[in-house]
Amino acid sequence: MAARLRSLALPIAEKTQNQSVLGKRLATQEAREYFADHCASCRTNNGSGLTLLGPGLSPQAPAMRLRAAMGLGI
Repeated sequence: MAARLRSLALPIAEKTQNQSVLGKRLATQEAREYFADHCASCRTNNGSGLTLLGPGLSPQAPAMRLRAAMGLGI
C-alpha cells in the first residue's frame, strides 16, 4: 500500500524523466559540446571571456566564471 501511495504522490513528469547516471552523463557531455561549438569562441572553454573575439564585442562577452554570471549574486 505504501508503494502505491508513493507512486500516486509523484507527478507524471517526474516518473518519466531519465534519472539514470548514464542519462546525466550524456546530458553533461551534450552541454559541453554545445558550449564548445557556440560559446567558447567568445568566452573560452573555461568561461573567462579572454579570447581574441570576446573583448571586441559590444556588449563585451561576460566572464562566465564570475558569481554574478552564474546567478549567485556578488
